[in-house]
Amino acid sequence: MKNALLLAVVVFAGCGALEATAVESDSQVVADGAELVTELKATTAGVTVYATPVLTARGATFVISGRASKDLSAVASRQDDVPFGKATLTGARTFEVTVDQNAELSSLLSGGSLLVDLTTATGTTLTARLLAVARVTQVSGSTKVTVPSTISPVAARGTLIFRNAVKTVTSGSTLSVVVGSQRVAVGQGTTSSQWNVDLTFEQLRSGLLNGQPTTFTALEPSGTSRVKTASLTASVNSLAVTTQSNDVAWPDLTCDSAVQDCLNHVAVGVDDYAVCGSYLPVMACGLPNQVPTLQASTDDVSALTQAVAAVKATLPANESLSVAVFDIDAQTTPALDLVNRAWLDQGSLQGVTVVGAVTTATVNDALDGFGARSLVPAAQAVVGQSAWRGFETDSQKTTRGVVTKTRNLLLQFPSAQRLVVFSLSAH
Repeated sequence: MKNALLLAVVVFAGCGALEATAVESDSQVVADGAELVTELKATTAGVTVYATPVLTARGATFVISGRASKDLSAVASRQDDVPFGKATLTGARTFEVTVDQNAELSSLLSGGSLLVDLTTATGTTLTARLLAVARVTQVSGSTKVTVPSTISPVAARGTLIFRNAVKTVTSGSTLSVVVGSQRVAVGQGTTSSQWNVDLTFEQLRSGLLNGQPTTFTALEPSGTSRVKTASLTASVNSLAVTTQSNDVAWPDLTCDSAVQDCLNHVAVGVDDYAVCGSYLPVMACGLPNQVPTLQASTDDVSALTQAVAAVKATLPANESLSVAVFDIDAQTTPALDLVNRAWLDQGSLQGVTVVGAVTTATVNDALDGFGARSLVPAAQAVVGQSAWRGFETDSQKTTRGVVTKTRNLLLQFPSAQRLVVFSLSAH
């Protein structure tokens, strides 16, 4: 697809003649699923810029090659205003940009722009913007497995995932995928015959660097295996050029209202946001309903430890008490049920019942049953905050016929980003 924009700027110079200058922007995009072209090209200010689509692995880097229709005197590469990759003139009209195989390649394949500033020998300056994608190429094998060329960067499971939507034909089939010898996560797609093949960046990079084949194996209920093989390729799918400021030509990505509305309707606990768009547009809005990470607190908990020891000394043999303090790692204060979810995810509880939010009176009554109300002020002293909100999750465990029931009282201290958990057990 080609797009061109011509902006005429008219200037009056005193009473003299009318002068006009032109600012052009042009672009070429390779549509999803389309075959790779030999070169992408775009023209501005009488200069045509070309880019070879496929990124070539060279040692620990990937190389993007390009050329111009006029002699060049300088070239530089960046993302926004930050140097990115290394741009080098390789001839009078040719250049290349190398990006490292880690953070730079990840940023590029997640949808980030690579800006290349070009200066011609006659002094014309322009900027080329290149966008890159990961693709599946050289597909061969069974017609019972459909592997599209498109690999989409999505936000899922708290990270950047590269997703390929594969289809199988035979009802009841299962699908397994490996890159080289690395097994790739496969989940059910929107239908029973569609599969989300989710590559981590490390798996994608390995396939790109080492040329390892990707093998898709569909196992049918009859026991028959249907196999398809393919290669992974990184390629430039969009080239645009302009003499404008890049802030004008390609404004910074902002949160789209439609994406935000979609994210607002994602259910609590869901951590796959592909339905709302690709990785960068989703991240521009910020992920909702994120289960935070809990880390063992580095606070001085001696006051709480002493209070716990005093209570435990008075408990009968069939009762026990434990206390844990966590730092809540989250950009914004998470909801109570998400904090509880984080605690459950990293624990090994059995027979869990989620009670829900509890009042101060409920917490005090539960602690009174163990003579442990003193633990709340001790926790407040440890975290340096008085205000808290409570949540209860009960659990039950059977060991050698003995049933132990536990009330887990979670006290979240929002401003301090701390969680204190009291576990009151009896059998």
